[in-house]
Amino acid sequence: MFCPYCGTELPAGARFCSGCGTRAAFNSGPGNGASMLSQPTINDARFLASGINQAAGAAGMVVAQAAGGAVRAKFTAVALTAAIVTAGIILYNMFFVTKPHDVVYKFFNALNEKDFNTAITCLDPKYEKMYNATSNILQSFIGISLKDVADLFPALFEFAQYESGDTSDVRFEVKDIVSEEISGDKATVVVNLEVKDETGKVVDGGNGAIYLQQFNDGWRIIDME
Repeated sequence: MFCPYCGTELPAGARFCSGCGTRAAFNSGPGNGASMLSQPTINDARFLASGINQAAGAAGMVVAQAAGGAVRAKFTAVALTAAIVTAGIILYNMFFVTKPHDVVYKFFNALNEKDFNTAITCLDPKYEKMYNATSNILQSFIGISLKDVADLFPALFEFAQYESGDTSDVRFEVKDIVSEEISGDKATVVVNLEVKDETGKVVDGGNGAIYLQQFNDGWRIIDME
């Protein structure tokens, strides 16, 4: 017989448990009418061990799931960050990086506004350097620079020549960018261009190729045809 409280094996007829001191609630003697309490058995122990193992397994599964969730969350965060960075690069290239066709638009808009100081910054830097050097020389000798002259007398700079000889009111309108090809530091932009007189009449037009090169300060027009 075993103590129902601590599991200590008891000799037949014992009235108290030698392990925990609990009064024995049974009597194995013959003729004893007291009911015998069920005793722990090996099967009970195995059942208990099985329950412990199942509980441990369930706990381990929860931990593994939590760890897996953390890993998934980490990968999700990395993927989200990568997506944000990629989107940022795309947006930056769309709105902040000057493309060859942007320079073409800037050049013709400057001509239409008779802003030749801006127009010259769209051309090969060597022309801008010559322009600035000449301007500085004039500034030193007579106190007036080419930039001042360009602002006062835009008709002195003839960027196109027509039979009338008067180009002061000619306007250039880029109707469309037909194509834009970039290869390394060289680019070719084909534009559909219209040239209008002061009345808005189209006096010339068609497709033309504009060649650009990328310098330290950006794309510049180096030739046209």
